[in-house]
Amino acid sequence: MWIFSFNDFLVFFFFFYLFLFYYYSFRFLNFLVSVEISLVFLFLFFSVFIGYGEMNFMLIFLSIIACGVAIGLSVMVSWMRFFDKTVFSLSTIGSL
Repeated sequence: MWIFSFNDFLVFFFFFYLFLFYYYSFRFLNFLVSVEISLVFLFLFFSVFIGYGEMNFMLIFLSIIACGVAIGLSVMVSWMRFFDKTVFSLSTIGSL
């Protein structure tokens, strides 16, 4: 029998944020999607490897690193988009 678990809840909100990000193109939702990806990985790791003792500490460490990398990538993408729009607008103004 299928029961709606917390992992399914996280996966649902991951796809919900992903839909909102691509449909409305909010910059803040890029950050939320990155955090949601790392939360989904964190809880999936805990649900799969919950009985292995020392394996949990390694997975906690890896999920924290994955969360930091995801947040860093989202910030980098946001800054690249900002500077790309700024440079593009300055180059079009200079060519007029």
